[in-house]
Amino acid sequence: MALNCAERHVQENMRRRFGRERLLTNGRVAVLTAAHNGRAPCHYCGPCHRGCITRSYFSSVNATLPAARATGRLTLRPFSIVRHLVYDPKTNRVTGVHVIDAQTKTARE
Repeated sequence: MALNCAERHVQENMRRRFGRERLLTNGRVAVLTAAHNGRAPCHYCGPCHRGCITRSYFSSVNATLPAARATGRLTLRPFSIVRHLVYDPKTNRVTGVHVIDAQTKTARE
C-alpha cells in the first residue's frame, strides 16, 4: 500500500536528515488496495482500527463471515467454545467443529 501524502512528507524529511540510516515503512496490514468480493479498496479516510466504513480493512465481520454465509453452510453458535476440528483424512478437509456450549456445558458437533 502506498504511503499517503503526510507519510511521504515525513519519509522525505527523514531521508534528508538521516539518509538511509532510518526508514519509514507502511504500518497498514490486511487492507484492500483493489476491490474484492464487493469490498471497496481503501481510500485513506481515517483510523482503520476503529472500524472501516468501506469494509476495506480486514475483519471477520466484513470478510470471512459473509463468505461463509454465501456458502449456505454457515451456522453461528454463540456461547460456543471450540474443542477441536473434525478432520476427514479421506477428503483432506475439515468436516465439522466439536464445540462445548459455555452456558450449558454440553458438547455438540
